Amino acid sequence: MIRGLVAAVFAGLAILFAALTAVRARLPYDEAGRYFDPVDAVTYDQQAVLVYGALAFAAAFAGVVAVVWKRRGRF
Repeated sequence: MIRGLVAAVFAGLAILFAALTAVRARLPYDEAGRYFDPVDAVTYDQQAVLVYGALAFAAAFAGVVAVVWKRRGRF
């Protein structure tokens, strides 16, 4: 029961980070690797796309481990 809940949480995080990676990868960055959003007055850095992708992979891996992991028998 708890393993399924943990796996679902990590799957949700993986989907969230993957979507964030896809959205941020499509932004028109300048030659310095920055994008300024005039509506929100926020500057996004292109290097963050790699970090979001790594977080998506790590969350997906943790979700798979939560499903596959078997506890050892108690002594």
